[in-house]
Amino acid sequence: MITIKRIPSETLQLFLIILLGVAIRLWAIPTFQGEPYGPVDVYYVDGWAANSLLNLHDPYMQNYIVSGESGVFVYLPFVPIYYAPFYLLGDIRYGNIFADVLVMISLYYITRRLVRRSAVYAPLLYAVLPPSIWLSSVSSTNMMIGTAMIAGSLAFVVNQKFLYGSVFLGIAIATNQFVLLVIPPVVYYFWKKKKTLHLSAAVAVAGVIILPFFAASPSNFSYDVLSFQFVRPLQVNGSFSLYSVLYSLTSFRLMTPVRVGIIVVLIFLAMIWLSRNTFRFIPVCALILLLGAFILPVNGFWNYYLLCLALSCSLFPILLSRKNLTMGRQNAI
Repeated sequence: MITIKRIPSETLQLFLIILLGVAIRLWAIPTFQGEPYGPVDVYYVDGWAANSLLNLHDPYMQNYIVSGESGVFVYLPFVPIYYAPFYLLGDIRYGNIFADVLVMISLYYITRRLVRRSAVYAPLLYAVLPPSIWLSSVSSTNMMIGTAMIAGSLAFVVNQKFLYGSVFLGIAIATNQFVLLVIPPVVYYFWKKKKTLHLSAAVAVAGVIILPFFAASPSNFSYDVLSFQFVRPLQVNGSFSLYSVLYSLTSFRLMTPVRVGIIVVLIFLAMIWLSRNTFRFIPVCALILLLGAFILPVNGFWNYYLLCLALSCSLFPILLSRKNLTMGRQNAI
């Protein structure tokens, strides 16, 4: 007699949530076409960079013309690597949606470690999160790729899969500059669990992805992915930053060393808070990403906050229950 194994209810719920998130994002692509909607300049630059890579050209050596102006490729190497197969499929926004699926799965496993019974609420919240839907399917930035990689890394780490977590961390470092900000709490967590040696995988993976592009043109690469963000001119739509707020109110330009100093001090304080209970690991990572997005850039684009928003979705189920929150404070992950 053939027996059919019953699918666990939470697994089925997660599958349906993913279907919902994918359906909404696929619906949004044709629905929001043309002015005043449609993809922003990042969408076209990402596509051209992926095409350059497919043609065995260095994306950091190309000249990108958007709206009549010349620009540089300011993103880390895994972005065009990731987008390459989706470019061949005809639209890199399919890659954004796939990254969102990875985020939803990761949020579920992060939250299940923190609070078992209501873990599905985290991916559900992300599935219907308007900023995520808009960034993936309409404006089409690439922030969800780095978000997927760091969320995947943290999901493995909190579930004690340190080697896999380290590999995903390496990919995340090679995807989004903001990921560098969460290295202190991640290193501390590995050290606390006596798994520091596993971090060598992150260094190796990040090095394999980044070094070929860096070696091809160290000056171009360094300027495009690091220096440019600190020296680029202030834009009208870049108002979500400390630099922009101060300049608009007082005409005062907050210099880069000062902004770096502020974030270093705040990360240090966050690490002190984390050291008292490792249950705060995910909240600290989310907080640091929030502060980094606001303090470091000259232009504070709202899509920079997606990493923080995604990780914050994993905290929402905890806040639904005072009992669960109390248990979490007593039991470090």
